[in-house]
Amino acid sequence: MKNKIILLTLLLFMSTCHVAAYKVSNQFLSVGKVWVWKGRALDEEVPVYYTVTGTEEIDGKSCFRVDQTSDIPELSGGSWLLCEEGGKVSVRYVDPDDNVSWLPLYDFSMTTGEEHQISIVNESGLYDPQPDNRWKVTGETNVHVSGVTRRMMSLSTTESHPKTVWVEGVGAPYLDGQLTWFWFPQPDNGIYLGGFKECIEDGEVIFSFADFGDPASVRGTGDDSSVGLNEDAIYDVMGRRVDSTVPGSVYIRGGKKFVAR
Repeated sequence: MKNKIILLTLLLFMSTCHVAAYKVSNQFLSVGKVWVWKGRALDEEVPVYYTVTGTEEIDGKSCFRVDQTSDIPELSGGSWLLCEEGGKVSVRYVDPDDNVSWLPLYDFSMTTGEEHQISIVNESGLYDPQPDNRWKVTGETNVHVSGVTRRMMSLSTTESHPKTVWVEGVGAPYLDGQLTWFWFPQPDNGIYLGGFKECIEDGEVIFSFADFGDPASVRGTGDDSSVGLNEDAIYDVMGRRVDSTVPGSVYIRGGKKFVAR
């Protein structure tokens, strides 16, 4: 009987360890935290700020309000409610018919080999999920920045944007590295949102674009702040320079949008 009790206790312990395979150690959301992204207005880079301005209770969840501001009017004025639970970060989305959904942005509790469905939203609403459109964690490592050790996750998918990295408490270097892709019309005047620049907490920069390592190995374009716009260069609507185009897709060249043929 004693041996059975010991065995049962051991099995319960192993089961608990499996469920809690990884505990997130770096909080993503906190009041006052700021993410600075790179806005583009023709050949000029202008910062776009995402600031956690406060907390709210909604839908039975404790949420954080994140406001978007910039000197570029087209890239300012946005406001979102985000929730973080057990390493899972989601955003409150209200579709054109006033239906409310909580869409995933990150799941830092994922470990190597695990997968997560990617959601897609456009001006008409939420797309039906496509089973093959998933992020898969392919590896994990640690990155040491400003005296803090953060877990970095490498992810891949079979879609046209095949790789990204996530850093706990920071996020991804580009918006399409999140679990939900927002495909909304962009201003037709050469203004668009580029990539991540830096993350600020308590008035100090805790992470910058370069701290991701070599983003060129993730996106194939490197830091777009060092790539000047010109009449010949072609960019996608996320601000990444591309070497080839896909027929029917929208791109930017010389500050103007065009549809590839």
